[in-house]
Amino acid sequence: MYKILRFSLIIFELLPCFGFSQWNETFDKDNLLEWSGDTSNFIINNLHQLNLQAPSAGKSFISRPYQNKDELITWEFFVNLQFAPSSSNLVRIYFLMDQSQPLFNSTYFIEIGETGNLDKWNFFLKNNSNTILLGSGTIGKLSTDPSICRFKINKATDTTWRIETDYSGGSNFNFEQLILDTFSVQISNALFGLECNYTETRKDKFTFDDILIYHSGIDTSAPEIISAKAISENKILIQFNEPIDLLSSLLVSNYTVPTIGNPDSIIFLSGSNSIYELAFSKFFVSNQIYHLEYHNIEDLKGNTNFNIKEIPFTYEKIEEPIKGDLLINEFLADPSPSIGLPEVEFIELINTTHKKLNLQGLSVSDGGSSKAQFSNNIINPNEIIICCPIKDTSSYKLFGSVVGLNNFPSLNNSGDYIILKNSKDEILDEIYYSDSWFETSAQKEGGYSLELTNTLQSCKGQFVWRPSSSLIGGTPGMPNSYTTLVKDSTGPILIDAIPLSQWEIKLKFNEVLDINSATNPLNYNIFPSRSVASIDLISFSENEVVILLDEPLINSISYTITLKDILDCIGNKMITINTLIELPSTPEYNDLLWNEVLFNPKSGGSDYVEIYNNSNKLLSLDQLYISNPSWQNNWIKINNDKLIYPHTYLALATNKKNTIESYPHSDSSLILESSLPLLDDDKGSLVLSYFNKTTFKLIDSFSYDKNWHNPLLTLTEGISLEKINPSFVSDKAQNWQSASKQIYYGSPGLKNSQFIDTFLNDKHKLYQLLNTTISPNQDGFQDVLSIQFNLDLAGYKINAEIYNLSGFLIKTISQDLIATKDFMNWFGEDNNNKPVFSGNYILNLILIHPNGSKKHFKENIKVDNN
Repeated sequence: MYKILRFSLIIFELLPCFGFSQWNETFDKDNLLEWSGDTSNFIINNLHQLNLQAPSAGKSFISRPYQNKDELITWEFFVNLQFAPSSSNLVRIYFLMDQSQPLFNSTYFIEIGETGNLDKWNFFLKNNSNTILLGSGTIGKLSTDPSICRFKINKATDTTWRIETDYSGGSNFNFEQLILDTFSVQISNALFGLECNYTETRKDKFTFDDILIYHSGIDTSAPEIISAKAISENKILIQFNEPIDLLSSLLVSNYTVPTIGNPDSIIFLSGSNSIYELAFSKFFVSNQIYHLEYHNIEDLKGNTNFNIKEIPFTYEKIEEPIKGDLLINEFLADPSPSIGLPEVEFIELINTTHKKLNLQGLSVSDGGSSKAQFSNNIINPNEIIICCPIKDTSSYKLFGSVVGLNNFPSLNNSGDYIILKNSKDEILDEIYYSDSWFETSAQKEGGYSLELTNTLQSCKGQFVWRPSSSLIGGTPGMPNSYTTLVKDSTGPILIDAIPLSQWEIKLKFNEVLDINSATNPLNYNIFPSRSVASIDLISFSENEVVILLDEPLINSISYTITLKDILDCIGNKMITINTLIELPSTPEYNDLLWNEVLFNPKSGGSDYVEIYNNSNKLLSLDQLYISNPSWQNNWIKINNDKLIYPHTYLALATNKKNTIESYPHSDSSLILESSLPLLDDDKGSLVLSYFNKTTFKLIDSFSYDKNWHNPLLTLTEGISLEKINPSFVSDKAQNWQSASKQIYYGSPGLKNSQFIDTFLNDKHKLYQLLNTTISPNQDGFQDVLSIQFNLDLAGYKINAEIYNLSGFLIKTISQDLIATKDFMNWFGEDNNNKPVFSGNYILNLILIHPNGSKKHFKENIKVDNN
């Protein structure tokens, strides 16, 4: 506790030039004999402070009389509330009252405690039944736990009060308010009173000390300007420390700013004769320090400052934001369930410039007709502000600067459009988000914000947004959890060119485009010639354009589109490119084949499947459906119009971003985000079909099983199954192998790590081996012994076995019928699915035909288990 020094007080009392002390209460005694009221509810604690000690929730009031004979009187007192004040737990300090019952008297008092997190002190006059708010302190200064303040209140004149405070509890007072009191209620036989209103948990949390009341003496000090603020490019708002004589205060020759001159006019703004507006003919330069000089100013007591005094001020120009100045920096669309943030949606804006920006007239919306409009708000250079519904403003006060807005957009959890516009309805920033931007299912369920990672590349859409890694789910009002400032100097890149029909072509780019260049027909040329009717930028994403043609595309003709001079949203120009398009064909049976599947991802991971275009045709994904009849008897449409070119791959992932990060050996341009059927971790089926308006037409199908994985693997979670050759039939176990660990166990969009080419180069041999040495370590090189057959007759039964050099049977590979063109694999395991030792082994092959013929072959095999 801060004590006023006793020695200082003794000197203060002995020196008449300072007036004489009426009352100095430091609670050094162990009793409250001078006080009356609910004294039994208070104690003097071991720090010699007055401490509330009530038996239960309620209200307690005590008071003490003093004489008030001089208008120049000063009150000082210390308040320590060991909690964040509220409307249920508040204190009133009646520093000047004329009766002991505060509900029925004339009194001046300070109140601390209100609803929300904006607590401040409020200065009231209660005159009989009327309670009038005369002034207030700085918003939020008394909203913390604990809330501490030392007050100094000076009655400067009959009509003005000067309030000084020290929120640290010390005696380093700072001027806070000069309050006009036109009522000027006179009270001579006065009381000083304390009223505590409290709940059960706060009944002992109110502490007071150092109550000092004294006459200030006769005012002999000349007035001073205590604040000067440039409110426009040629106006200053000034405030004196006391009421001023109007005649001297309105004389323009009493003020000057070097290099600017005297003001042209002065306007009196305050009933307390202390606040004035000075207007000049010359304009101030932004961010330059000026000094206002003044003299010959007289207060109401006749005190005049004859010598020139000065006070500095700076003009900061407030500008209207242009595109790129103000960005959407973070937002919370699904606040429930909370992991630490308030369960209230918010949108965060960041000023990326060194300018002060005016938000007046700006609006934020989800693209609908209803807009949340800003009033007279200012955002400082590099400042972050939190926008939320006006009724929920208090929820985010502790996080930073908050602007509450009426008509705040309700953001859809699964995806929505956020658009920021200026007063002219021009777009300043926008984003179309999806819950697919989250990385885990837990994040999708709510409580996590999405954050912009690079303010210099805000055009990049999903690629510069990621879920917050903050432990509370977001960083409102603070720097984002992951940021980088790599400058974007690259023009837009074409990702896809897709004929939507004979009349329409869609072009998809990797970032948001400049609308003027993207819709300019001169930037597009089609050969063989097709004239362009119009070009539209798809509004929700702004990285796709649709070209409408005047004449149709013709089947089986390839067209070249030349693109040039197309800009991204910050002005980077793309290089001139040519791209080929043609109308796609309808897929037939086995045109598309299953090629890879991840059905048992790691915890937090996501499923994916891969298809391969086994034809020489350009095929569209339009009207393709997937099902898993082993689990659910329903079809899931591949909602994408992407084309798949001959002999290329395309992966479909439930979470593209997660798949790319989990499997770096991948091609992100050939991975699409798509819903998939539920895939069981043990076994299931995958069916790919084309819907021809009335029925589903089978394209490819197979039933997978976890036992198809390499038997030497003890754990298969997070490991995909790859087809060893994309052209092989899908529904055979021997055509599948576990992905190599060298490529992190998955290759979505790329040729499989376990790819085996059709290696028979001697068509007259009944079988061939790809290699006679195997190293079964899942590195993608010689992991398996592959035996390919080209039999002369159908109906053979094979007995394929591995023996060691001692003649002991190690592994029975197969004892079954075999097709004329077939193959089988040995993974280097024994009959107990244990890896064999390094060394030499014998492959024994016996082919038996129903016609009685029998063929017997042996091969030397080497196993290297390094």
